[in-house]
Amino acid sequence: MIQSELIFLLRRHRQAGVVIDTNLFLLLAVGAVDCNLLSESSKTHQFDREDYLLLARFCSVFTRHVITPPIVTEACNLLDTLNRGNENKIFLALRGMLAMMKESHRSSAHLAGSPVFSSLGLADASIFALAERNLLVVTDDLELHGHISTRGFGSLNFNHLRTWNWR
Repeated sequence: MIQSELIFLLRRHRQAGVVIDTNLFLLLAVGAVDCNLLSESSKTHQFDREDYLLLARFCSVFTRHVITPPIVTEACNLLDTLNRGNENKIFLALRGMLAMMKESHRSSAHLAGSPVFSSLGLADASIFALAERNLLVVTDDLELHGHISTRGFGSLNFNHLRTWNWR
């Protein structure tokens, strides 16, 4: 990704908002508590403090941050053990994050009708539905990124942001 593509995505989606996929939501939740905990979970060990700061800085550019119930549910399930082992601090951080986000609701039956449901599941179908509504999706999931970008919707692969080290 080159700088002009990133600027285009920011201009196109800044007002509509941003949605981050489950893996990156985990990064934000754990990083908000203690970046040293990132290495303690198999779900976040690929991230570090710099990734947390980069994602938080990038997301701060947007006026709206949108989340879906399937993303939150999946994140809570994946973080349950780490949360319990850290005095429930991660779920307390999630509570604060969720208070600042807009939650988008679509029924599971509606999401199951998505073209990506059968291959990616409910959480990613909920993300795809937001991409259809002009929100920028930030993901480290190449398959999800491909489904979104090939249909002309806004998607940013977090690994591209890492490489460019957006400031």
